[in-house]
Amino acid sequence: MDIVAKIFGYILGDGWIDKRGQCGISGEEDSLRNIAYDIDYVFGCGSSGEIKTRETYSSKYGIKGTTSQFVVKSYVSHGLQDFGMPTGRRPKQKFHIPKWIVNGSFETKASFMSGFYAAEGLIPSLQANKKTPRPLSFCFSKDKDLIDCSRFVAQQFYSILHNLGLKASIAETYEKTDCDKVKQTIVIGNSEQDFLHALKILDLNYCLSKENRRLQLITYFEMKSSLREKIKALRDAIILERKETSITYLGLSKKFGLSFRQIEKIIKGRNKGTQVRGFPKFDQKFIDSYCSTETPLNDETLSDILRQTTTCQASQRSSA
Repeated sequence: MDIVAKIFGYILGDGWIDKRGQCGISGEEDSLRNIAYDIDYVFGCGSSGEIKTRETYSSKYGIKGTTSQFVVKSYVSHGLQDFGMPTGRRPKQKFHIPKWIVNGSFETKASFMSGFYAAEGLIPSLQANKKTPRPLSFCFSKDKDLIDCSRFVAQQFYSILHNLGLKASIAETYEKTDCDKVKQTIVIGNSEQDFLHALKILDLNYCLSKENRRLQLITYFEMKSSLREKIKALRDAIILERKETSITYLGLSKKFGLSFRQIEKIIKGRNKGTQVRGFPKFDQKFIDSYCSTETPLNDETLSDILRQTTTCQASQRSSA
């Protein structure tokens, strides 16, 4: 992990350096402790200040609740500026992602995206069916007269994600707050494969609510992927057995414990071995039973869920 790139990404998303050079960082109170720890590790013990939490309200921006933040020593602020961190209000700054990140290693880019997504990204989640991934996305805004700059930065994000092996798209919209703004939303591909790949690349412990959900979803889709591989392996074994022995459909049915109809579909190519029927939804029951924020996947929980799913599939076969 490139800690400097990760810190830089988070502060770019949810921090600031004002015109006096004072640097502050906002976020969840518990999560800020992780950021403060890394700042002290990079810049020296005592570089981060005390975390303070207060009530915040703004009718203009629809904000109501609590906010936590801390400021850092001036030498940390100067160091961040040397790395290319802009000062002043970001929407009003003509700013590009620094070359040391854009042209950096895979590790640097992944670390930067981890920090920025922790600050600005949506919490990883699924669609209403609790089975299909909802696209991961994040956004940033700039004043409308900086539209060319905003488009350039969006392309930089797109390029970084592409270099990380992630598919992405950019959506441009306009919004009106204190002035006209252009908003760039970067959406990461939401196929199961792309979704899981993105979750494995990102390290979101600068926002623990996102990090916990990331680990839970890794568990969910690793289990589902493992079961899909087992189903495909069974299908391939049936096809090979038929090819080498010319065994009848009925013989295959008895040998592999599948219905005559299922064997027929497999041999005739109508069953590709990609469906995972009976796999549980991603709900609180699943989380409580199988998910750990310390171990994304372990053999014991995988064995449990494979056994339960296989039992469910067997029940479906007998009732078909």
